Amino acid sequence: MRRTILCILALCLLFGACAAIEQPDSPTTIQRIEHTYPGFPDAPETFAGMGEADLQPYFELAQEALKRYIVEANFSGAPPVLPQFPMQMTPPLREYTRLRFADGTKVPMDGELISIETRMGEGFMGDDWLRSWKVIDGKLLCFPCVDVAFRYSGMDSDSGFGMGVQMLIENPKNPTLIDWFDPDKGSWDRQVREGHYNLPDDADPWAVRQWPVSWNLSDPENWLGNCKLLPPADKIFD
Repeated sequence: MRRTILCILALCLLFGACAAIEQPDSPTTIQRIEHTYPGFPDAPETFAGMGEADLQPYFELAQEALKRYIVEANFSGAPPVLPQFPMQMTPPLREYTRLRFADGTKVPMDGELISIETRMGEGFMGDDWLRSWKVIDGKLLCFPCVDVAFRYSGMDSDSGFGMGVQMLIENPKNPTLIDWFDPDKGSWDRQVREGHYNLPDDADPWAVRQWPVSWNLSDPENWLGNCKLLPPADKIFD
């Protein structure tokens, strides 16, 4: 009888082990799914001629990219890690973004995220002021924004901030972020780029420098790869 019971127990253990092997959906056997970038195989070769309705998916990608960056840089805890973006970047921009992220996370924010909303804002588009997008040389320049509500540790009231950046995207079939830029006067981007100016002869360069239009990405001379970069971004193309 004792031998029979032991045999039954052994068979139960064997069946249990086999069941565990045959269940790939078990939490202990799930593999992390690698991120895949969204593609639009039916899209045209460039953004030239595309209307605002056709551009909505790309606006959503830009907003999501900015949202992930803001959340990870400010509210992920320590240590912050550069997030996986919803569209690919060129290698120089990835290195540029890594440097930007490292600078922006030197002093962590001691607060809890309450909410974050995204939208397309009114950007600095050269002669087309107060527009959220334009197409230049077949590339899409757009102005995604976030509105953030948070609460500092130990405080009873909420705080908040807003932010908007210019994003330059190419290749509608396989959208690729090739540049992005915070036009705020005190931004890291403005500190590491030598802005290109189209000024009249009698313009005061210092006065113009105070305004974001000085580094407007609607001027291709200011795009990454065309403009002069200052340390620590000056080596990203080496």
